[in-house]
Amino acid sequence: MILISILSTLLIFLLILMLTVCLIPFEYAFSGDKHEAYFLEGKIIWIFGGFKGLISMESRQRVSFSLQLFGFHLSPQTPRQEKQKLKKKKDPSIKQEKKKARRFDASLFLNKRLFEVLCRFVADVLKHMKPQAFLLHGSIGFDDPYHTGVFWGGLNILYPLLKNFDIQIVPIFHEEKLEGNFAVQGRIIIGVLILLVIKLLLSNPSRNIIIQFIKNKVAYRQFVFARKP
Repeated sequence: MILISILSTLLIFLLILMLTVCLIPFEYAFSGDKHEAYFLEGKIIWIFGGFKGLISMESRQRVSFSLQLFGFHLSPQTPRQEKQKLKKKKDPSIKQEKKKARRFDASLFLNKRLFEVLCRFVADVLKHMKPQAFLLHGSIGFDDPYHTGVFWGGLNILYPLLKNFDIQIVPIFHEEKLEGNFAVQGRIIIGVLILLVIKLLLSNPSRNIIIQFIKNKVAYRQFVFARKP
């Protein structure tokens, strides 16, 4: 009975943890400033401020990164570990047989239906990650006034899509210049992204690729077991 109680408690805890990860949104905010020097900052907030991640970059300064979990500061360390692999001579005939066993039908990727599914998936992800607030103020000019005009014309074409955001850009035609500041803020719900990935994997083109991949894995394992003495 005690074991069953412990397992049920653990299962409930894991379920609550999964629901927390999937349903509580991640809030993100990025900002930057570029004049004589530049400054970039990114921030991620989760569990209503319980988890915070901050990364910043400044001219002639090292990138700083910090994590905070319910008021406790964490200092992540990323030690570099170099691994040396011993090179062994392989029989060229065995190598050719392995290639045949792992051969993948590239035509599965070259079809219109898969392209449409991927485009729809990317559009859905971008729609979900669309920032709630976006500010861009600055001035921009290229070394060639023609390129500045082309850029300005393209920006005017995109204006209907960006009219809800605070965008003020001044074109500079007489000199090369890039100055200004920006700020982006939005949120991401992991559960929505998981559903979009599942929807992508369940589509017919994706299923065909997965089935072909599994068949190749099975054929390769059969080849490896057949080569064993």
